[in-house]
Amino acid sequence: MEIKINKGKKKKPLKIGVFGQGATGKSTLAKDALIADVEGGLNEIDCESVDLVGGTTEDLFDFLRYVHKHNKDIKQDTIAIDSIDWVEKQIHAEICAERGVKSGSINDKALAFGVGHQMSMARFVKLFKSLDMIRDLGFNILIISHAKIQTLNDPNVDSYDRWDVSLEKNVRNYFREWLDILCYVNIETFTVKQEAQGFSGAKFKPTTTGRRLLNIGNDPSYESKTRVALPDKIDLDWKALMSAIEVARADKGDTAKQEPKKKEKKDGKEHIRL
Repeated sequence: MEIKINKGKKKKPLKIGVFGQGATGKSTLAKDALIADVEGGLNEIDCESVDLVGGTTEDLFDFLRYVHKHNKDIKQDTIAIDSIDWVEKQIHAEICAERGVKSGSINDKALAFGVGHQMSMARFVKLFKSLDMIRDLGFNILIISHAKIQTLNDPNVDSYDRWDVSLEKNVRNYFREWLDILCYVNIETFTVKQEAQGFSGAKFKPTTTGRRLLNIGNDPSYESKTRVALPDKIDLDWKALMSAIEVARADKGDTAKQEPKKKEKKDGKEHIRL
């Protein structure tokens, strides 16, 4: 095997995941993409999509085959799936139908221990590899998911809760590793302390600025990741996200490293030249 040493950044299309609670604007972020609509929440968004609501996972693969075959005719530079947790529901339902599991749960005792999860993981790996092939054609990949609260058992601190992607554990872990960027979507919220009345203690009232955000920073209250040096928070807007990525990719690290200040000797004393 010939060894080739690569150097510098490789500006490939990105695999981006966004997750959050309902009605936070996740689907609107994808309005300029070509969307595989698995969930059916795009009726009020002016976008181009393929209706896969109530379909099968094979229908989703047919969509990806169409994109692969007609990639030069597609005007969008991003392919989106809305949403991946609904794809998981489809996969679980299909596994149960194939194995005759009436409860619809892959945790049912009718399946041998762990078999349902193994089958689900295998189908997700196939899906993500297919999306890699689409990415190789020059498309960004945008995956939308709902959020759920997960308990994190950290050996360094007491257990605590955080927002995470609404997928089964093994698939969720694989999904995070596969992505280049994972953002938590929320509406900026904070609490305001109210004046205490009588003997009751102080109360806090939640309020919001109404600002919708992509949260990417290292915050224990939500899961996130980025392979691009992005700000901790970005407005929930595709152009704003792409602009931040472009700026980060153009930075060769000069801004992170400051030149040492040179010292000059004058009158026998050292002076720092700014």
